[in-house]
Amino acid sequence: MGTKPFAIFQRLATVLWAIALCSTAVLGQEKHFKREEKLPQGQQSSFMGPLLAGLKDWHIEKYTFDAPYDDVWAAVQQVADEFAKTAKRSVAGIDEKNGKVQNGRISQDQLVGSGPGSWMDEFVTEVTKVSEKRTNVAVARKIVELSADRVWTTVSSNGKFERYLLTRIEDEMKHPTSGRESAIRQADPEPEPSANIDYAKSAPGTYTNPGNNKEYIELKPDGTFFFQQWGRQQWEKMGWTGKYEVAGDTLTLVYANGNAARGRMRGNKLIFEENRTWVKKEAPADPPAAPPELLTNADIVRMVEGKIPDAIIIAKIRASNCKFDTSVDGLLKLKQAGVSDALIQAMVEKGMK
Repeated sequence: MGTKPFAIFQRLATVLWAIALCSTAVLGQEKHFKREEKLPQGQQSSFMGPLLAGLKDWHIEKYTFDAPYDDVWAAVQQVADEFAKTAKRSVAGIDEKNGKVQNGRISQDQLVGSGPGSWMDEFVTEVTKVSEKRTNVAVARKIVELSADRVWTTVSSNGKFERYLLTRIEDEMKHPTSGRESAIRQADPEPEPSANIDYAKSAPGTYTNPGNNKEYIELKPDGTFFFQQWGRQQWEKMGWTGKYEVAGDTLTLVYANGNAARGRMRGNKLIFEENRTWVKKEAPADPPAAPPELLTNADIVRMVEGKIPDAIIIAKIRASNCKFDTSVDGLLKLKQAGVSDALIQAMVEKGMK
């Protein structure tokens, strides 16, 4: 009798192990996420109960796309920009090195003064390379809600916003909605380095994204930089600062938070590891020189009428480029206008040189 419970336990363990193997085999073929075609409205949370509230800070929806990392990363950034506009969750940060984009921010300043029933959320989309042709995307969402007793607690997302972002990323890879794709991944072969360029001296300047001229990197002469991403001043000024270093044709941006991005300098271009290319703006050309002043008969008459002494007018004639009409008719008109003989003589002599 004493061994029967153990035998039952062994059978149960065997059954569970078999179920686990079957589950693993089934899960090995990743099921496509449930598409959300329309932008969800409202809070989109699910009740967790008092025991779980606050424990599950982030709800995550993820999917592995059959596409290279660069294609997926480009689509994720485009969708993040679109989401900032349509859902009013501005891009709060971009980590190029680790493939992360954050939309929205739960800010202590914004929480202050809110009333019961208020809520806010933030999203982090992370892109991870699985293989040369497969890339995983995980969309995480966190929601906080103010209870009746004015305590902020975490509530669980129902996953609709997360699946909507996955849906838009999938659609963006199939049908890019802007020129970002061609701007981020250049079709032209990478230009050869220019050994005769001193990039340490030529680096300062403003480099813009060919697909969106509101995005730019300004390398300042003092060794600092300002990086404007997305150009969304109408929602929130997004910018990063830090210092940059140039070694040969390699440019390193060191952000204020310690993160770094490294790129190559090729002529007037910056090319970063993910093949995003930025083109240096040319300095504005000097305005064309004003055409030289030409003194005419009319100018002489105006100066005479203005009571300017003959000596000054003669000096002006000798120092200027002139185009006088000293024909017979021209001289007669000058005389009729009260021009002195001395001035007429100076005009004739100027025309003979």
